[in-house]
Order: sequence, then structure tokens, then C-alpha cells
Amino acid sequence: MEDFIDFIIGIHIHDNDGENDLHLEVGKGIIEFKEIFSQLYTKLNDLIFVLEYRTIDFEMINSSVKYINAVIPCHR
Repeated sequence: MEDFIDFIIGIHIHDNDGENDLHLEVGKGIIEFKEIFSQLYTKLNDLIFVLEYRTIDFEMINSSVKYINAVIPCHR
């Protein structure tokens, strides 16, 4: 990711099981978001975050936002 960090302007976020593109709630799959966000640390304030789910579920969205805020190295 280091080679491309200057070109990243936004990220689409969802979780999965490592085998299928399930678009799970963030924190309910195997993706290591804390590690990803720590690699993007210098860009976090400038990034556009897009939660990407198959259905509109406001509880899932709120839960995902709380999870993301908890694992981001600094609050935006």
C-alpha cells in the first residue's frame, strides 16, 4: 500500500469472510481494519470513507461507524 498511498483519495469499506464478497458489517469478518487504518494514518483526515453494503440497514451503518471510530489511530 505504501507505493500507492499518495494516490488514494477514498476507500470503500465492508467486511467479509475471506472467501466471498459478502459486504458484512465492519468488524464482523476477518479484515484487519486497525492495521489498514494505521497504514493510512497520514491520509485519514483527507480520505472519503464509503460504507458499502448490499442493503440499507441503519443499525449496521451506525455499528460500523462506531467500530471504525474505535480502531482509527486518531479521531478525524
